[in-house]
Amino acid sequence: MSTTDAATVKDGAHSSKRDKEKKKQVQEQDDYPALRIYQNYQSEIRLKDIRDLGLYVLADEVAPKWTAVANSKSVRKVVVIMLPGLDEKLLRKAEESAPGQRHTDRLNGDSASAIGEQADPGNHADQLKTEVARHLVSQAVASVSDNPRVWLFGNVLQVKAPGDSKMSRVHSPLQAMLLSQDSDQKQARNSNNNFTADRTPITEFIHSADELREAEFPIHPALFTTDLDAELEAVRRSKTGQSTNNGWVDTKVSASQPDIPPNAADPISRELSIYSLDCEMVQTSDGATCLARISLIKYPAGTIIIDKYVKPQLPITNYFTQYSGITPQKLENVTTSLQDIQQELLEILTPSSVLLGHSLDSDLNALKLTHPFVIDTSIIYPHPRGLPLRSSLKYLANKYLKREIQTGGANGHNSVEDAQAVLDLVKLKCEKGPKWGTIEANGEPIFRRLKRNGRTSAMVDYGTPERGFGKDATHTIGCQNDDEIMKGVVRAVKGDDYFDFGIPAGGVDYVWGRLRALEYARGWVSDASAQHSEPPQQQQQDSPATNTNDADYEREKELDALTNSTLERVQQIYDALPAKSLLVLFSGTGDVRPVMRLQAQQQQYRKEFKVKKWDDLSIKWTDTEEQALKRACEDARRGWAVCAVK
Repeated sequence: MSTTDAATVKDGAHSSKRDKEKKKQVQEQDDYPALRIYQNYQSEIRLKDIRDLGLYVLADEVAPKWTAVANSKSVRKVVVIMLPGLDEKLLRKAEESAPGQRHTDRLNGDSASAIGEQADPGNHADQLKTEVARHLVSQAVASVSDNPRVWLFGNVLQVKAPGDSKMSRVHSPLQAMLLSQDSDQKQARNSNNNFTADRTPITEFIHSADELREAEFPIHPALFTTDLDAELEAVRRSKTGQSTNNGWVDTKVSASQPDIPPNAADPISRELSIYSLDCEMVQTSDGATCLARISLIKYPAGTIIIDKYVKPQLPITNYFTQYSGITPQKLENVTTSLQDIQQELLEILTPSSVLLGHSLDSDLNALKLTHPFVIDTSIIYPHPRGLPLRSSLKYLANKYLKREIQTGGANGHNSVEDAQAVLDLVKLKCEKGPKWGTIEANGEPIFRRLKRNGRTSAMVDYGTPERGFGKDATHTIGCQNDDEIMKGVVRAVKGDDYFDFGIPAGGVDYVWGRLRALEYARGWVSDASAQHSEPPQQQQQDSPATNTNDADYEREKELDALTNSTLERVQQIYDALPAKSLLVLFSGTGDVRPVMRLQAQQQQYRKEFKVKKWDDLSIKWTDTEEQALKRACEDARRGWAVCAVK
C-alpha cells in the first residue's frame, strides 16, 4: 500500500471516529431534558402543580398543563428542597448582591436567541427542541460565569400556596407537597365531593401493645401474649413508679381481646360498654400532677356516669385554673380520694369495656390505672408529622365536628364537654372508616406513590422523618441543623460507599429535604395547621425589640448572612447532582403570623359578642379588620419556586 493510500485510510478512520462522536453528542443533546413554562399559566401555578411535575417525571402523574417537559423520561433524579423563611424579597436581594449578570435569559445571549429564531413558533416539537438548545447554551455559559447561581435566579416562578381566600385560611404546604392524588382519585373526587364512608366496628380502633408502647402508655398485663414480654413490662413499670407498689391498679381483665357478646346486633359498638374519659389535674408539693376531677360518660348518648372532684393527698401548689377550671373553692369540701375513684372504675370497667380519651396516657397516669382496651383520639386522628406530635382536642373538634370547645377562658376546660367531644370523634371515625382524619383521607403519600411505580426515595428532615409523611420513604435521614440536611441530601443523591446497609451506590430516584435555619431565625410557623391552635407566645420577630437604626441594621445583616449560607448549601446540592437531574426549590408559605394573630382576635371577638355589649368588647371586629385578615392571608399564600434541570 502506498503512503498516500495509507494516509487516506487513516484520515477515513479519524473521520469515522469524529462522526461517531458528533452523532453521540447530537443524540445526547436530543435526549437532554428541559422545561418550557407557558406564559399564560405564569400567574396560576399552584404548589400542587410543582409537586406533580416530579411525579410526572418519575411516576404515573399526568403531564402538567403549566409547563412542557422535553425528554422527560431522561430525567435521572428529582430533588425537592423546601426553604421556609426564604421569601422572594430575600431571594431577590441575594440576587442583586450576587456577582456577574443576573438572569439566564441575558446570559444565554445571542446564541440562544439565534437558536430560538430557527424554530417554528407554531410547532410544539420545535419549541421543545429550542428549550433543550437554550438549556445547553445556558449550562455552558453558567459554567464559565462568575455567578454560579444563574440556574436559580433566572428560573423563579410565582407560586400560590394552598388555602381558602374566602375563609381567610392558609393550609399546610407540607400536605400539598407530600400528598398526591392519582387520576382515579381525582376522578372520584370530581364525581363525588363527599368522602367515601367505610363503616367500621369500634373494635378495629382498639390499640395494640406496640401502638401503646410507641405512645408511651402504661400497658395492661392482659395485652402481653408471652411471659417474657409481660415480665419486661413489669420491670419497666417498677422502675418508673407505675407498679402496684406505687398505688397503681389494673382492671380485672385477663384476655387480650374484649369480651364481645354473642350475636351482637350493633355493627359499630358490637354491644360493648364504651366509656369516654377526661380528667383535670393540679400540681402538688412534690412537683407531680395529680387528679382533681374526673368525668366519665357512656356511649351512645354521653350519659354521665362519673363527674367528681378529687382531693389530692399532698398540698396543691398550682391549680392550673386556666386549663383545669379547678379552684381552691371547688376542692374545699371534697373528701373523695384517688383510691375511691380507682375502686369505682374497677367496678365499671369489665372485660367488655372500651375506654376512650384524648392523650389518654396522661389521664391513666393521673388515675394510676391501666386497662387493655383503649382508643386515643390523638392516635386515630394522627398529627401529620406523627408521634410524639399530637393535634389538640380543640383543633380536632373544630375541624371534624365543627364544634368550638374549651372556650371557658380563665375558667378553664369542662371535662364533661371534652369527654363528649372524644366520644363524638370516635363515633364519627367508626362511621367514616380508618382513613378518616388521617393524611390518607386527603390523598396518597407521594413516597408510597413512588414506591408503587418502582421508584426509590429518601426524606431528609429535622427530627424523626420516619414518622408521619416519611414512613413510606425508602430511606429517611434525621438531622439537627441545615448543614446536616445538606449533607444528607447529597448522601441520598449519591448513595453510600458501603453496601451491606445504608443507601445503595448511585443514590435514590427522589429526594425531599427541608432547610429551616431561616424559618427558625425569623420565628415563622411553617405548619399552617398550627393557626387553628393557640398562637405561639414566644417567637423571634423579624423586627428587633428595639427600634434603633443600629439594631435594624444588625438584624438585616444577620438575615443577609443567613440567606447567603442557605443559598450556598443549595448550591452545594446542585453541584452534587448528576447531569439530567431536576432540582425543585419552593418556599412553602409566606409569614402566617399576621394571619394567626388576626384570627385569634376574630375568635375572641366572636366569644365576647355573644355575651357583651359593643362598648364593653375588648376587641371590635369591623370590615377594616376583616379586610386586613384577607390581605394577610393573600400575603401568606404568596410563594415562589424554582424548577431547574442540571
